[in-house]
Amino acid sequence: MSPRRTVLAIGVAAVTVAVLGAVGMTAILRDDGPPPSRSTTSATAAPILDEPAVSGIGGVIVDEDAHEWNTASWDQEKIVTVGRYQYSIYWDADLHLVLARRNLDTNAIDTLRFPDRLEPDQQDDQHRSTQLGVSVADGRLHVTYDHHVDELNYRRSVANFLSDPPKNLTRAQFSEPLDLAARHRENRNVTYVRMFNDPEGTLYASYRVGEADSGDTLLHRYDPRATAWTRVGRLFAREGEYALPDGRASRLRNAYTNGFAFDARGRLHVVWTWRERAPRLVGFVANHDLSYAYSDDGGVTWHNDSGRRVADLSRDDPISIDDPGLVVLPAPVGSWLLNQGTLALDVDAQPHIFASMSTVETFKQDEADRRYLHVWRESEGTWQRSWVDDTTVRDAPPPVRGDIVVTPDNDVVLLFAVDGTLFTARATAAADWSDWQFSALGGAYASGEVSVDLERFAAEGVLTIALVEGSDDRFAFALRDLALVPTPGAPGPPAEIQTRVREQFITLRWLGGKDAQTYDVYRSAGAEQELVARDIGARSTRLAYDDRDLEPGVMYRYVIVARNAAGTSPPSEPVTAHLDP
Repeated sequence: MSPRRTVLAIGVAAVTVAVLGAVGMTAILRDDGPPPSRSTTSATAAPILDEPAVSGIGGVIVDEDAHEWNTASWDQEKIVTVGRYQYSIYWDADLHLVLARRNLDTNAIDTLRFPDRLEPDQQDDQHRSTQLGVSVADGRLHVTYDHHVDELNYRRSVANFLSDPPKNLTRAQFSEPLDLAARHRENRNVTYVRMFNDPEGTLYASYRVGEADSGDTLLHRYDPRATAWTRVGRLFAREGEYALPDGRASRLRNAYTNGFAFDARGRLHVVWTWRERAPRLVGFVANHDLSYAYSDDGGVTWHNDSGRRVADLSRDDPISIDDPGLVVLPAPVGSWLLNQGTLALDVDAQPHIFASMSTVETFKQDEADRRYLHVWRESEGTWQRSWVDDTTVRDAPPPVRGDIVVTPDNDVVLLFAVDGTLFTARATAAADWSDWQFSALGGAYASGEVSVDLERFAAEGVLTIALVEGSDDRFAFALRDLALVPTPGAPGPPAEIQTRVREQFITLRWLGGKDAQTYDVYRSAGAEQELVARDIGARSTRLAYDDRDLEPGVMYRYVIVARNAAGTSPPSEPVTAHLDP
């Protein structure tokens, strides 16, 4: 079994994701929103993806008659691959809980329908998601479902269900509903259950107890020898004091996590956003500040970004808003910071967050300009951010949540939906994640958010996503496999450079290098070479530069290099020219 939710960049090429019907889009990264924590990255127009290198590579309709709401960003393990089987969990059209098992060799689907079901008056409550967990040591599959300030709903399989998979799925292979941690009475008010694993396969679970703007987050660990969960402790506390813009203080809140991720060394990373209880501030507008902490002992003690210990769960000392050094992206209430974005680690075990916030601070929803945002930490510890989509367009729909993955070359790939169309965006580490490229993904995407099978991506380089497809009153639950398209390497050198001597300047023209994005022109009139033009745009196959401020009679030598996000080309063949004396 592959490591689960650790460093995800293993064994696959750098990618752009594409399926049948990909369409090119452009994006502009502008840094005109609320200030980041320490420093900022901005960029110019991203290059167009004219056509994808490959199309979709398959997938399967799991259920042609499913419930409309079946995917959410906090479904940290919506789809999991173990061996040659891929497991997913969903609500069918009759609102029953269904486990699906896909044979990756034959694409055959087995399903198991549980008696658990959504109440009809709760079917449009998108909080009531479903997700899975895997305990490696005893081969059990864990299932959680249907939470919005409710009792904790949970089942688990018999031992070796995953390691020695049965021919058919039956109810006898699963327990009756259990309380994940029966000794704790607060489990009657549960929302947002997440399950995740450390590098050895130990299974963890977190969830909120209480309500939005007044809740704690608990952390549990599964013990396969005892077939029982133990409580690590209270991870996030609702208590503390936050100064509101009107001068009053908020004393209650909850933490919305962007996800948990263990790296290969066993460090547990978590990123979150606070939501305050405040008069007249309800929903996204009451969210603020992107914060970060890590644990090196399985979630018992926690440290802020500079390494200072801020919590010890064994002593009932949780992370609270009063702890120092937690905020890595300041964003006050009124920033419309999205709660429950997504988190991934790069090859250097540095966090990358996919979220959104408004480019302007406002308390009026119709004035907010919410845009996608990429936030990351560099290896030396500096946090950066860049806008992903075009902040110059003010009538775009507000973002919904998506998922984020990192390739072995440290490229970042985002998957998200806008107005029923599924999109992918990619930025390369070589360009400091500023060269976002977009493609629209074909299909009949209907609703919900995007969930990725990261186990299969790590093991095989295939991105499987869970989707709800369809329209009107008929929806299907589907698993779609996306091809990985290698990103271009360094460009080829410019060719066929021509010079034309004018009265007071020299014009250079050339043919563009393969995969080139921009060009630099170098000039020399002796031993020293000078850069005279940078970032000439690669917008046509015929390019030109006028070199001025030249001395008549001096022979000038020119070479041109091409650049893209992957690197720089060899220099062109040199050419010479001079102005007449």
